[in-house]
Amino acid sequence: MAAAGLQRRKIEVLLDTVDRLPVLPGVVRRLLPLAATDHPNRREIQLIIESDAALSARAVQLAVELGRPAESVTSIDAVFDALPLDLLAADLLSVEIVDAQTLRSLRLMRLWRHILATGMAAQTIANRLGTVRPEEALLAGILHDIGQIAMATQMPKA
Repeated sequence: MAAAGLQRRKIEVLLDTVDRLPVLPGVVRRLLPLAATDHPNRREIQLIIESDAALSARAVQLAVELGRPAESVTSIDAVFDALPLDLLAADLLSVEIVDAQTLRSLRLMRLWRHILATGMAAQTIANRLGTVRPEEALLAGILHDIGQIAMATQMPKA
């Protein structure tokens, strides 16, 4: 049992050092031109952020770091309400990209597709049930496996 506790602690220490998670190259190719303009388009940037778990997590983290209570950042809409668009766009210009070898060896594309599909399914279910705001369900679905991305990119051999 002590070994399991030690392993858990090692993982916690490692994840505490994770500042940002890497983003898929294709997502970055779509994001950078939008974020680098003098007048970024909120809707286009929002759609890109909502398509990537690492970007969604970073956007939420930035809103919280700048003083928004964590419990109020339940959607990417809330992130955009909390942050000036130019500040968010500037921060997104410094994203880290998953290298091609890591992407292939860890089958991260499969994980990213799963995450996006889960977000979209959660949003659809929320639309039909009406018990949760669809944009909140989308963010929850996208972030539900964020730990797997961190583990896969930070501890690939484990």
